[in-house]
Amino acid sequence: MSRLSPACRHHIPVERSGIVSMAPDTSSTVFRDAGVFMELADYAERNGLDFNRQLVRELHRDALQLRIAALKTFLIRAPLA
Repeated sequence: MSRLSPACRHHIPVERSGIVSMAPDTSSTVFRDAGVFMELADYAERNGLDFNRQLVRELHRDALQLRIAALKTFLIRAPLA
């Protein structure tokens, strides 16, 4: 959790839908925070923690969607050579 951006670290929502709505402004921060969420979901799956498995899958899916959106933004903003 210490690798999350300050904007994300202090306002982690309980409900799944809040993850996207509280995303920080910069694409690099979104990309990094989504990676941390993916690691959390992977850890929960690997170690068989007693969580709602559907919620863990949704967290992983949402984090992946955030990473893809951030990558698209990187590509759009990239200067053409």
